[in-house]
Amino acid sequence: MIRRVSHNLNFATSKKKEELDSFFDEYARLVNAFIQLYWNQKSLPSRADSEVYSQIDSWLMGKARKCAVNQATKIVKSTRKKSRQLTYKAYQKVYSRAKKRNKDIALVNQRWGEWSKDRIFRHRVSLPFFKGFSIDLNSDLVRIQESKRSTFFDLWIRLGSIFGNRQSLILPTKHHKVSRRLENKGWKQKSSIAIRKTTKGYFADVYWEKLEESTVKTGSQTGSPIGVDIGIQKLLTTSDGQQLGKGLRSKLDKLNRRKQKSHNWDQTVQEIKDYIGYTTNRFPWNKASVVVMEDIKNITKNTKGRINKTVRKLLGHWNIDLLYRRMVEKAAANRVQLAFVNPAYSSQTCFSCKIVNKKSRTKEKFQCKDCGYADDADHNASMNILQKFLDGHFTVARSIKRM
Repeated sequence: MIRRVSHNLNFATSKKKEELDSFFDEYARLVNAFIQLYWNQKSLPSRADSEVYSQIDSWLMGKARKCAVNQATKIVKSTRKKSRQLTYKAYQKVYSRAKKRNKDIALVNQRWGEWSKDRIFRHRVSLPFFKGFSIDLNSDLVRIQESKRSTFFDLWIRLGSIFGNRQSLILPTKHHKVSRRLENKGWKQKSSIAIRKTTKGYFADVYWEKLEESTVKTGSQTGSPIGVDIGIQKLLTTSDGQQLGKGLRSKLDKLNRRKQKSHNWDQTVQEIKDYIGYTTNRFPWNKASVVVMEDIKNITKNTKGRINKTVRKLLGHWNIDLLYRRMVEKAAANRVQLAFVNPAYSSQTCFSCKIVNKKSRTKEKFQCKDCGYADDADHNASMNILQKFLDGHFTVARSIKRM
């Protein structure tokens, strides 16, 4: 498990801030240059050695350019992954239509992995642009040092080998009470950091890792993968048939009747948070080796006209980020791997024949308009979610905000 603690760098002198400004500007230019260089290349560099980072001229020293190569590569990989997901989404639509019309073509007779192998697909997203607001720095370039001389600043961030002539940029800051607490609880401070530039100035994000994290297994040896569909009527529906959190809808309705920001409103909000925690505690963690969930983002976006005002309000009060945080925490505590898949069409796809038809789902019931397969709608979705993972279409863990 990784925790991030932000440290204020605005104690630096105006001269040091000017040097940071020039570093950010040149670093951003360099990252974007590498993005353009790698965008259409079939393979990306496996390591950022001198031969690789010397392809683009810069006054930055080698270690800083190495970080720029790594960050550019990470951005290109992430964007290509998004492009592949959009390609797979288009493939699913074509596959569904071809299957429905009984067309005997390779696309229908082969799995996605077999059909797409060695095929070159066009980019479905535009060339990414790095705005330069956050820079990832590894241990070659940064040192986090305790301050023994100063009584006001107890921590220093040293950025070395940036400007040449062995010149280091030493930035004073202060320990955060959170970092002290993590240290006392046995967490280990990682050597890499990220420095950020915002409207409020400069900040350094220091990462802490739980020491026992390295010994955590990828799943219990006796458990099996479990797909999970999340919703309002039933908070969690698993692929093995369990339904947890059936009381969520009534609590959301209760909140909808409260006057916003009143005492009763705040009480009900806390009640929903507690209920989410209670439900995740009841999840069958001892039976799971991997828990597969939908990576749902911006659930309330563009819903006007598609769903009524009351349901839009309920979605806004759903507190899905808290649910994800609780699942991440419980998975780590129970040594269970947590994976995420694209939620597209999981509730409209028939688990039996794989045909996508939005008319097959009616509220909490699913009955395929093509093959007649019937099931609870959420259970059908949870099995589709699990199948996406088993077919290899899962993503990295989503970004979880800390509160």
